Amino acid sequence: MFKKRSIAVVTGSRAEFGLLKPVLQKIKDDEQLELKLYVTGMHIEGRFGRTVTEITAAGFDISKQVDIFLQDDTPRGVSRSTALSMMGFADIFATDRPDVLLVLCDRFEIFGAVSAACVHGIPVAHIHGGELTEGVMDEQFRHCITKMSHIHFTATDEYRNRVIQMGEQPDRVFNTGSPAVDAILAVDLISKDQLESELGLRFKEKNLLITFHPVILDEMSPKEQFVEMLKALDATEAYLIFTYANADTGGTEINKLIEDYVSANQERAYVTKSFGHQRYLSVLNQCTGMVGNSSSGILEAAVCKKGAVNIGIRQKGRVRGDNVIDCGISAREIALAITKLESESFQTSLTDLELPYGDGKSAERIVAILKEIELGGISIKKFNDLEMK
Repeated sequence: MFKKRSIAVVTGSRAEFGLLKPVLQKIKDDEQLELKLYVTGMHIEGRFGRTVTEITAAGFDISKQVDIFLQDDTPRGVSRSTALSMMGFADIFATDRPDVLLVLCDRFEIFGAVSAACVHGIPVAHIHGGELTEGVMDEQFRHCITKMSHIHFTATDEYRNRVIQMGEQPDRVFNTGSPAVDAILAVDLISKDQLESELGLRFKEKNLLITFHPVILDEMSPKEQFVEMLKALDATEAYLIFTYANADTGGTEINKLIEDYVSANQERAYVTKSFGHQRYLSVLNQCTGMVGNSSSGILEAAVCKKGAVNIGIRQKGRVRGDNVIDCGISAREIALAITKLESESFQTSLTDLELPYGDGKSAERIVAILKEIELGGISIKKFNDLEMK
């Protein structure tokens, strides 16, 4: 009797699920594969919008949930949540052993899941390895996940070369492009009128989507950086649409600042814990561009042909398109970047924007490899030494 190859996928955040969705759908639809979906992190927490409902609404069955109690975003709290992730997935893998564990990116809850899989000898496939985000601890988590993984799906050739440079076997490192491109191109965007009706906001001639996450490895604290951004935003006439920060150290403080700012500027500002993937892209489509330090300014904004003001060092090292305007963390630098973003010449330049992250067929490539790759002996990792020149 034919046995399906079981692919377990972990998702811990709204943004990550949006990127994984086309891969999940292709695994689910493939007769040779069995999808096991493990949900953890912000998906389960009410204060982050309890986006687990978005997963079930998209038609996916959830195999297991792992609550890591994201009530405390201090370094101690994040460390404990990481440990709870490892403990929770250890319990799962003790009785439910997939053929492959597939993960994306670099967050601490994913690190916990992969650590447990490593101890249990479960092969790990990693999407988006080889990238750099020098301003946050995700940088270290990503590279640790790479070294614990056995199959690698990178978004560009540059990232593929970097993974190989880390000692991974070249025949197990594949440049598939980013599934983010697939996910964005597949979305049916919601109309402006419907968004206004459903969300209770009113778009203006100029609108900015603000997504800012904590950066703890910089000269200013997350709060100080965020206050500088708010000063810069005071100078624009655009309608400001904020989304909550991630569950990283300093995130709660930033979310409180957002709530206070929106409360004091209700005629020109709006906030949500989470739009969900379709609404997020639909809102972005109505905006002049993005402001903040999220990777969505690098990925989603580029695919949607929208400009993005990228503040500070959080995304330093990532390949980016010409839609990104990098700037420092002072209010003056951010204000100048926003002025450039809103300029007619910059907006016109976005028409012919080239995408650095693939052609929208990443999920197809990833699933084909997951089906065909030989798993026998794959858990025994050999270090690939580069020839010295």
